[in-house]
Amino acid sequence: MILVANRDEAYTRPTAVADFWKDHPHVLAGRDLLQMGTWLGITKEGRFAALTNIYDSAISVPENPVSRGQIVRDYLSTTQSASGFLSDLQDKRLDYAGFNILLGDIDHLWHFNNHTNQVSSLKTGIHGLSNASLNDPWPKVLKVKSHLQQLNSKSTLFDPNDLLTAFMDTSLPSRKDASLTTTTSLKLEKETPPIFIKTPEYGTVSTTVLLVDYDNIVTFIERSYSKEGFTGEVHYSFEIH
Repeated sequence: MILVANRDEAYTRPTAVADFWKDHPHVLAGRDLLQMGTWLGITKEGRFAALTNIYDSAISVPENPVSRGQIVRDYLSTTQSASGFLSDLQDKRLDYAGFNILLGDIDHLWHFNNHTNQVSSLKTGIHGLSNASLNDPWPKVLKVKSHLQQLNSKSTLFDPNDLLTAFMDTSLPSRKDASLTTTTSLKLEKETPPIFIKTPEYGTVSTTVLLVDYDNIVTFIERSYSKEGFTGEVHYSFEIH
């Protein structure tokens, strides 16, 4: 399994860099210190989850939505099966603002979108997920998938640095491609079309590379940024048991 992800957030939102959690020592993830949830993580047993927000002004948001980061936290900190967890999540889906979640383990991943209420099994291949639904043709999703296809055509062994570099692309899409972005707000659309976002108050605050090889060895790298630029990098490696 190969996963690369950018987290885009307000620079002022308090966040802990990826580490094994003190309250759940088997969970490796960054942490949102405001709601104590997370956006992406893996456990020592190989359970995995990652979440993106869905931005669509045409869809109503609950008056008091539950924090979406708690979904990833709850899946990683329990032993409930993926199918059981998703079934329960479908029952509670309207408690949250829009989200996509990928979850499962190193052998099988599932995707769930709470707006469509659809659960789908991921097939082997290259997939892209942003703030719409799985494999929607957003400009940056298409560009990232193209980057990964090019790297895959050169070698079956991925260099983490190549993956990190691919997700630091700040080039803007063409005017035509930019029209594919969501209807969050015109200001946000204009400021956030690249793969790597950098605006005065909001931007890409971390890039994560997660690799699991055929021997079940996990390589986890998280690179962090502030509005001033690079702030640090953490590396973890362990065997799934």
